[in-house]
Amino acid sequence: MRHFTTSNRKWVAPGVSIVLVLLIGNDLDCSGGRDDGGGWKDLAFLVQRLCEAGARTVVVGGASLEAMESLYALGAGLDADGLIWVSGVDLYQGVPVAEQVDDVTVPKPFITGEFDDETGDLQPMFERKAPEPREVVTLDTGEHGTDILDFAPDPIADEFRQAVLDFLERSDPVAPENSAELEKRSSGC
Repeated sequence: MRHFTTSNRKWVAPGVSIVLVLLIGNDLDCSGGRDDGGGWKDLAFLVQRLCEAGARTVVVGGASLEAMESLYALGAGLDADGLIWVSGVDLYQGVPVAEQVDDVTVPKPFITGEFDDETGDLQPMFERKAPEPREVVTLDTGEHGTDILDFAPDPIADEFRQAVLDFLERSDPVAPENSAELEKRSSGC
């Protein structure tokens, strides 16, 4: 069973919602070898429904496989305002991550553990290939995906949470310093 989580941040400003669609692990311990690879297709429907419900900014993202689904969907034309990529793997739908990041022009943090066997060596590639605006957040851990929150030392887990919160704050459409840039790239919500 997949989990789709939305977070309505009405506290940003009266009448404004920022919605984060975060795909966080399915009950198969990531894919468990049984994912059909089509999870990225769910995102277009979710983004559309959130826009219909009044969201003005939609950010997609996830950890591990779900990070790759979100990246792949944006590269395939998904209309969203940002990406939160946490410990994605290096291959999705047969396409290496290095070939996917070129097409993703929305703001995005790439968050991974420096010693994560699956993603730790991807940080230099993100610095070289991912178009701006981007941020590469390297955490001092070997944990992967949401395991960072469960098993990394508290300061590392807090750094992870803060990186996500800071990104979402920069995605706030009513903040005066963000409004002009966000207007240029609005998902149409």
